[in-house]
Amino acid sequence: MVGFIEKISTFHKSKNDIESKLSVFDNEQLRQKESLLSKYENDKSLLESKIKSAEKELVETTELIPKWIKSIESALNEVSAVQYIIRAE
Repeated sequence: MVGFIEKISTFHKSKNDIESKLSVFDNEQLRQKESLLSKYENDKSLLESKIKSAEKELVETTELIPKWIKSIESALNEVSAVQYIIRAE
């Protein structure tokens, strides 16, 4: 029975030591930092999504440029006696 009481006493002392060491941490500040980190991660995801969307739009637009040039050339050639050729550089 004495050994059991000593174990309980040792446990409480150890528990108190750990609680004392943990008391130096500011839990509220940690929660605020975690919330801020979560916000930044969400912002990062949103920006990455916007970048992918912009890259896709850029590729699509770049692929359409030759078609637009041909369309402009055709329109110019229909209204003018001069043959127009537009060079994309």
